[in-house]
Amino acid sequence: MITWIHLVGRVPLFLCSIAYLALAGYTAARWGPVDPNKIYRTVFAAASLAIIADVVAMTLLFRKPSYLPTVIFLDIVACILSGISIPVIALSDYNYADDPNPHLHGWEKIDLVLFDLNIAIICERVLSMFLCGLSRRGRSDLEVSRPRSRVELEDSYDS
Repeated sequence: MITWIHLVGRVPLFLCSIAYLALAGYTAARWGPVDPNKIYRTVFAAASLAIIADVVAMTLLFRKPSYLPTVIFLDIVACILSGISIPVIALSDYNYADDPNPHLHGWEKIDLVLFDLNIAIICERVLSMFLCGLSRRGRSDLEVSRPRSRVELEDSYDS
């Protein structure tokens, strides 16, 4: 049951990471040639790492429980990169907070959405670490509570 909860919880995280990467790519393609500061390298790294963590978690979820520390490590690194991306986006040359005009232009709206997705990625990586911990605890509870076979009992008495 916990494995299915983990899988269902992973799908929105994966989709948000893809949207984060797509929006960063669009920003770089649209305004990167004009202003190289619009190519957010840490955003690309954080989004790519978040996608990799989600793919690893979803593919190995049912096969191998020992992957959980690796996914947690990838989530921590993605959180750090997203944290570094916050001031990079907020303090870019065309910062939406410095504009005296209350109407946001196209690039300012995209920066604002990218900033919000950056915060969402941090929150989702924390949720991902929680899901990994929940899945790990559930697996250890299942291992403790399952009945042992006669061969396992005999082996434990011999040692």
